[in-house]
Amino acid sequence: MWISPAFTPVASSVGGLLIGFAGVVLLHYAGEIMGFTEIMGKACFASSPIKSLKNPENGWRFGFLASFCLASQGITALFLGGSEGVFDPATTVPHWVAAVSGFLAGFGTKMANGCTAGHGICGLGRMSVRSFVAVCTFMATAFISATLCSPSFPFIERLTRLKESDYSYPSRVTEAFGTGLTALFVIAAALSFCTQLSLLASPEQTNTDEPDEGSPLMDREACQQDGTRAHGNTREGEAKAALMALIKISGGVVAGALHAVGLSVGGMTKPSKVLGFFDLTGFARGSFDPSLALLFAGGIAVSFAGYQFVAGRSISQIDKILPQGAKRRESMGGGDFHIPDISAIDFKLTIGSALFGVSMGISGFCPSPSLIMAVCGYSDAMFVWFPLFAIGRIVQQRVCASPAGSELLVANGTIPQVACM
Repeated sequence: MWISPAFTPVASSVGGLLIGFAGVVLLHYAGEIMGFTEIMGKACFASSPIKSLKNPENGWRFGFLASFCLASQGITALFLGGSEGVFDPATTVPHWVAAVSGFLAGFGTKMANGCTAGHGICGLGRMSVRSFVAVCTFMATAFISATLCSPSFPFIERLTRLKESDYSYPSRVTEAFGTGLTALFVIAAALSFCTQLSLLASPEQTNTDEPDEGSPLMDREACQQDGTRAHGNTREGEAKAALMALIKISGGVVAGALHAVGLSVGGMTKPSKVLGFFDLTGFARGSFDPSLALLFAGGIAVSFAGYQFVAGRSISQIDKILPQGAKRRESMGGGDFHIPDISAIDFKLTIGSALFGVSMGISGFCPSPSLIMAVCGYSDAMFVWFPLFAIGRIVQQRVCASPAGSELLVANGTIPQVACM
């Protein structure tokens, strides 16, 4: 029998459906894409903590991350670690492998502008050719790297896998750090929510008297953009903006919890299941685990269904069936849908996706499941993988922003020149 006894078809399918539904909730409530690395990157690594907190656009991101971490700890409390629980009993890769994996994941996902959630679940759900290329690329390199680290290549396996006596287990100290990280996200989300709630309840009053013609105030108003003039600083405008922000935060909270539960139920928090899928030598050893394929299929199916109710995003056959009123032109919060329209298949996309695939293949760690592992006390996820993930994103951003890095991307004119994203 070539299938592993660890194969969980029902749980993985249900987990995939929950992840897809999380993406649909975030899309329709907040108008945003559930790209996990971009959510975390913009909330945590794009600027200083104070600037991140002051940015109203980060409110829904903090809400997503806060509920994600709380749900992770909640479901872990219900189902303790072990072969039948949320996690592997212990992590089985050396710290240097976790470090390399984290750096490659941060660098690669920033370069390719997406990961398994953004390009995989959401990108394939909207039938993006760019995301299809990204997924094929990181899947291919993950298959190759995981296979090379398998027992069929004993020298590489000894370098990249731990002996049982060296396994890394959670401890009370690491669990306390995880609780602290969760608390930081909860505080940030609460501050964002309370800020918008205060604006909704009592927005700042402005002088509504007509200014004298030719006055500086009149000149300034004449130079305002149409959207700003319409929204303005009036009580109604601030109240509407605050209400939209609160709806987006609420959508982020629901989506974050669903995403965490889906990953946990589906088995993505077990690196052994990820490696069991990508290690092709498992066919011969009877250890191949196709659970990840079912999780992806379920998530993509629900995501695809969700996009059919967004105006301009449904396929022609379904477009003829659905009544025109069933398709939304804006999110439930009243804002536009922020759906990427980038179609370029370029150097950044392919190389970034390839690096991300290697990061998964050598360790079994993925960005969103790794955050679950971190907040639940796995030291290599919290103190090794995630710090290097952050460094990888920062390095890629600096390289891409430098003149030398930009020239490298268009070397000899054979690579399309695109803006770093």
